Amino acid sequence: MQEQERLTLGRRAGQIGTLTNALLCVLKIVAGLLSASAALIADGLNNLTDSAASIVTLLGFRYAQKPADKEHPFGHARSEYLSSLIVSVLILTVGVELLRTSVERIFSPAALQFGALTLAAPLVSIVAKGALYLYYRKVDRTVGSKALKAAGLDCLFDVAVTAAVFASLLIDRSTSLHTDGFATLAIALFVLAGGIRLVKETVSPLLGEGVDPTLSREIVEFVKAQPEVRGCHDLLVHDYGPGRRYATLHAETAPDIDPLVCHEILDRTERAVLARFGVHLTIHHDPLPDDDGEVALLRRAALSVLHTRDRRINLHDFRIRDDENGRCISFDAEVPEELLPDAPRLKVLLENTLCPPESRRRLEVDFHL
Repeated sequence: MQEQERLTLGRRAGQIGTLTNALLCVLKIVAGLLSASAALIADGLNNLTDSAASIVTLLGFRYAQKPADKEHPFGHARSEYLSSLIVSVLILTVGVELLRTSVERIFSPAALQFGALTLAAPLVSIVAKGALYLYYRKVDRTVGSKALKAAGLDCLFDVAVTAAVFASLLIDRSTSLHTDGFATLAIALFVLAGGIRLVKETVSPLLGEGVDPTLSREIVEFVKAQPEVRGCHDLLVHDYGPGRRYATLHAETAPDIDPLVCHEILDRTERAVLARFGVHLTIHHDPLPDDDGEVALLRRAALSVLHTRDRRINLHDFRIRDDENGRCISFDAEVPEELLPDAPRLKVLLENTLCPPESRRRLEVDFHL
C-alpha cells in the first residue's frame, strides 16, 4: 500500500471516531443529567476521552508521514506507536475516574429519574460503538496500525461498559436496589485491566521488541535460496514504525566467487527483499574459507560437542588462522536464550575437544542468540 493511501485511510478513521464519540458524549451526559445517573455521566466522559484519543490517532498518522530529516534519519513512523501509548494512558485515566465516581455513589446512593432518553442513550451507544469497532478492525487489517488496533479494542471496552450501565439502569428501574455505584465499580476495574494490557502492548515496540519469528525465517530462507549464497546468519531487524523496517544480514558465499558478481547478486537480493517483505535489508558479504580437511574436521567436531547439549545450537564464521602464538580457532555459536548461562561450560568442553595441549591451538568463540 502506498503511504499516501495509508494516511488517507488513517485520517478518515480518526475523523469518524472523533465525530462518533463526540455525539455519544453529548447524548450520554444529557441523559445522565436528566436521570441523575453517575454511571451514564461517567460513560459520557469516557466517550469524551475516546474523542480525544481519536484526535491523537489522527495526529499520529499525520506526523508519521513526515519524511526523514537530520534529527530523525529513519523517519517519524514511530509516532504511531506513541499515539497508541497515549490512547492506552487515556483509557487508564478514564478507569481511575470511574473508580472514584463508583466509590462516591456506593456510599451515597441516589434514586434515578427515568425518561425516554435514559434507556435509549446506552442502546444507541452500544450499536454505534460496535459498528465503529468493526470499521476500525477493517481499516487496521488494511493499514496495520497499532493505534487503530488500540482504538478498536477501546470500542469493545466501551460496548461492555455501556451494556453494564444499561443493565444497572434496568435493575434500578425494576427494583428498589441502587446498583448504579456497583455497576460503575465493575466497569472501572474492567477498564483499568484493559488499559494496563494495552500499555504493555504499545510500550513493547517502543522498547525495541524482536521481529516476528515468521518474518525472520522467511527472509533468511529467501536469501539462502539466491544463487551463490550458501548460508546466512546474524539477521538483525530494527523497527522504526510501520513501513520503516531496516535489517542487516550476513550472507555466506564461496571464496572463489568474483567480487563484482557477488555484489550484483546481493544487491539484487536486497531490492527483492524490500519489494517482497517491505524491509530495507543490507547484506554483508561473508566469504567462506576454503573447506580443506582440517577446517571440515574441526568444524564437525565443534558442532558435535554443541549438539550433545542442544541440537538447536548452530555455528558460523568458522576460521583457523596462524599467528605468533600458534593456531587460533574462532567461530560464533548461536544458542537459545535459556542456554546462554551455560556458555562458560560449553567453551571448556570445546577447548578439551579442539585444543588439546599438544596441538598448540587456542579457541575464540562468541556465544549469542
